Order: sequence, then C-alpha cells, then structure tokens
Amino acid sequence: MKLKLLGLFSVLAVLCGSLLALTTVKAAEITNYSNAATLYYDPEKTNIEITSSTAEVVVQSGVYLRLVNNIEFPNSQDINEGDTLTITLPDEFALVTTMSFPITAADGTVVGTAQADAASKTVTVTFTDHFSKVPENKKMSFDITILADRGKNTEGETTVTFGGVTFSYTYKTEEGEAGDYEMKYGYQAQEDAGIVKWRVVLNATQDTIRDMTISDVFGEGQTLVPGSLRAVRYETQPTKIRSEDHLLTLDPVENFTDKAVFDYNSDGGITGFTIPYGDNHNWAMYIEYSTYLSDNTPAGALVNNNLSWSASNFETRSVEALVRLQTASGTASSEKSEHVVLQATKLLEGKTLTEGEFTFELYSAEDLTTPIQTVTNAADGSVTFSAMTYSAEGTYQYVIKEKDTAEANIAYDSAEYRTTVTVTDENGVKMGTVDYDAAPVFTNTFTEPTTTEAATTMEEPATTTTSTTTTATTTTTAVTTTAAETTTSGSATTSGSATTSAVTTDPATTSEPTTGDPETSLQSTNGTTVSSGGQGPSTTAASSSAKNQKNQKKLPSTGEQTGIFLTGLGIVIIAIAALFLLRRKK
Repeated sequence: MKLKLLGLFSVLAVLCGSLLALTTVKAAEITNYSNAATLYYDPEKTNIEITSSTAEVVVQSGVYLRLVNNIEFPNSQDINEGDTLTITLPDEFALVTTMSFPITAADGTVVGTAQADAASKTVTVTFTDHFSKVPENKKMSFDITILADRGKNTEGETTVTFGGVTFSYTYKTEEGEAGDYEMKYGYQAQEDAGIVKWRVVLNATQDTIRDMTISDVFGEGQTLVPGSLRAVRYETQPTKIRSEDHLLTLDPVENFTDKAVFDYNSDGGITGFTIPYGDNHNWAMYIEYSTYLSDNTPAGALVNNNLSWSASNFETRSVEALVRLQTASGTASSEKSEHVVLQATKLLEGKTLTEGEFTFELYSAEDLTTPIQTVTNAADGSVTFSAMTYSAEGTYQYVIKEKDTAEANIAYDSAEYRTTVTVTDENGVKMGTVDYDAAPVFTNTFTEPTTTEAATTMEEPATTTTSTTTTATTTTTAVTTTAAETTTSGSATTSGSATTSAVTTDPATTSEPTTGDPETSLQSTNGTTVSSGGQGPSTTAASSSAKNQKNQKKLPSTGEQTGIFLTGLGIVIIAIAALFLLRRKK
C-alpha cells in the first residue's frame, strides 16, 4: 500500500512540475534593435559634440562626457514584461558611478528601469509590460555621464566605435594641481552612488607650520563611512608637490589618523573631525575619507564639505569642495494604431543581400494555400507587409513564409512564423495588437558554385590516326572510330551505346560524324588494340544495354526482412515474460 501511495505521489509531482514548466514565462534578452549614439564632451561647460571628424578635440582625463543612446526596435521585436536590454560601453569609456533610473513615456508611465553598473561598464534596462500593450514604432532614449577610462586610453588621437557611430578625439592625461597650502575635491564612488569620496592635499609647498590644527565639517545629511578616514604625511621633497598623482608616488612616513577627534549627530553618525597635529616641519600631508549621503538626497544635488586649518604662524585658511551628484534619465515612446503592419527580417549568409532578392508571403492561418499578400525584402533585410485594417473585434492569426524561388546556389529557410492580431474596440476605433510567436527571421545561405569538367559529346568527323612501322617493307596501319552500328562476330564488350571501334589496315577517313563519347584506340606494333577509355584490350564494342539487363542476375537477399521479423518476435516474448513475472509477484 505504501509503495502504491509513493508511486501515486511521484506521478502527481511529475505532473505538477510539467504544468509549472509550461506556465512559466522566461524573460528574454532583447538583441534586435538599432542604436544611434551621440557623445558630448564637458557637457556643463563647452558641450562639444564628438563625431568621426573631431580628432582635434582634446578630451582630458577626469572631465565628464555625456553619452546619449537613441534606440529603435522593429515592430517584429516583441518586448514583454521582465525582458532586458543590455548596453555595454567600449573599453575606452567608464561609467562615473553605479546607479539606477527610470525610463518613462510622455504620460509618466514607466516603460523600464535602467541599472548602470560601473564595474561591468553596462547599462541594463528591465522592461515593464508597456511595450507589449503599445507595441508599434517602439523607441527609447537615455543619456548617462561617462569618463574616458585612464587605464584604457593612451595619449594622442583615439578612435572609438559604439552604437554604429565612430568617435574621434585626442586624449590627454590631466593630473591637476595641488596648490600651495590646501587642495580638496570629491567624487561619487563608482561602486555606490550613495557614497562620496573626498581627497585633501595640505602644505604642497612644504612650508613650516607651527601648532597646526586641521578641521573638516561635512555637508548636510552626510556621515563618515566607518574606517574610511586616513591621514598621513611625507618626507620633505627637493621640489614642491605638483599634484595628487605626484604625492601618491611617494611612501608616507607617518600615519596620524588616530589623532582625529570626531563630531557626532543625535543618531551617532560622525559629521566631522578635528586633528590637533602640532608642528609641521616642511611636510606635505594627505587626507582621504568617504561620507554616506542621506537617503533623501536627490540625484543631481550639489553636496559640499568644508575643510579649514589654523596655525600660530598663519591665519586660518579654508577650502570648500563641491560635488554635483550624477543624474541620468530616459524616455520612451510607442504607438498602437488601427492599422496593423506585420514585419519580418531577412538574413543572407555567404554574400551581400540585395533589394527584392527574396519573396515572402502572408497567409491566413485558416488557408495556407492562397497568400493574402506577397512582398520582397528591402536592401537592409527588412520585410514589411502592407497595413491592414479591421472592422470587427476578435483574434486573427496569420502565417509568414518565404517563397522558394529556386535561385541558384541558395539554401532557403523553410521556417513558418505564426502571428496573432488581437483587435479591440477603443472608443469606436478598432485597435490591433500584434503578437509574434517568435521573431520572424529568415536566414538563407549562399554557396559558391564549384567548377567541374563535364563530359562533352563531340559531333565531328572522325579523326584518323596513322602510325607507320618501317621494316624491310612498309606497313600502314590506320585506326578509325566510326559511329555506324556494326554487327560483329565473336564476343563483344558492351559499353552502353552502339559505338564501334574498328581497326583497319588501310588509311581511311569516315564521312559520317561520330556520336557519344569519342574513344581513340591506339594499335601497338604487335597488333593489340589499347583503349584510352579504360576498357582493356578490345576488338569491337557493340551490342545493347537491353541485353545486359535481361541477363542480369537477381541480387541475393540481405536478411533485412528476417531481422525485422526476429526483432518483433523478441519484443513479444519479452512482454509475455514480464507479464508472467508480474502476476507471480502478485
């Protein structure tokens, strides 16, 4: 009983799993689209557009660029809820930070959510169901801030291809300056847009500073990332410290982080610090730390931190650093009209596709013999049927096929694609929604023809070849190939046609043209005829193929029928034995 129940549960589990597999819809990665990208350098100041002819534009490291992606989808590309599209930046570019932002339609409807990932240099859009409901003329555009990647660009002219567009510019590494006594700046962390990293260089001129005290007050809503503060000093150098890059090539000789005294807010977060350092004997200093932004800090906001230092031999000095938080945006549009246009895509492997080269037919799913429409492909491979309108609500099903026109050296795609048009009445207008079972893509293959030497039928007068052997007397032997049917005595070799190779002793030329494959017999001095056709010694070649067919013996049986019978008999015996054993167990 237990075994029977266990078996029943096993069957139910298999059925449930199969049902779940059938009802689960997997998200797809969208790859059928075009992207006409544009690029702008230093968008907050010069906003210079970078194109294929702007090699003279100098792009400095650390200066922002704005990348705009203008994406279009063919109507044949279905986009359903959960589907994704991933844009990968070329190696020469880097994202400023990791962040997400919405893609919205004009009425505010969210079409998708974009996730920019600085580590992988990708922007992935995850779609809602909007494009599945409004599926025609689908377009999407989003812009995002990027940088020229210092590790992937080299000094000088650079060319980058992205989104079907070529960008040319001259790359230059810019170290910046450390100033004389204080320099501070900040930037959003690549790994987290909610963190800002701050960098400070003090006393780059390497002056003597007495009783030095350093203070840093964070801007509103910022708190210190625990463990991120680091304060060090360096040995005196022969020359002034030029930049942060210059300073970071040196090894620090003292870490004075533990001298910091922190300020706290009511929640226990650190909102600033003070370092009573003491005398600075001609030493450059470097301080770095990170702050969290509050959750309500909006994208695009300007955040700040203020550093100051005082000494007994200097007036108090201060510097404020500002960081504009990154922002990105995206828009989308699509249409749903009373006119339904079905589309497909044509691909040709092996040679370049030309306009009108292949023919496509649209059928009603209820009649696959008479096409509703017949069109040809465009030069870019697009296949567009004429617009259709509907007078009644309902569901209409169609099949798209490619017509095999037997073009030489072409292997045709025999696939058939089904599509469903759902027509609804919206305020008196019959609106159609198209759903393709699969994106209709037809791929044909062209194969270069191979050159072969075919056998040729010659129709010309027979050529007489005369060879002469001189002994005490002269004997002339002539070889003649004739096309006349010959009756011979003795054995005959059948060659499939009634062509006779006869040997004569006198010079002769036939007046009748030869037919079939000309075959020349060469007679040696001992009187044996050698055929160039590979038939061996021969005197005549006459008779008909019909005679051979009559005398041909029947081939022996291979045993295939017997094998089939024995196989069937074996299956029956095994089934009977299994039934017998099953009954004995019961």
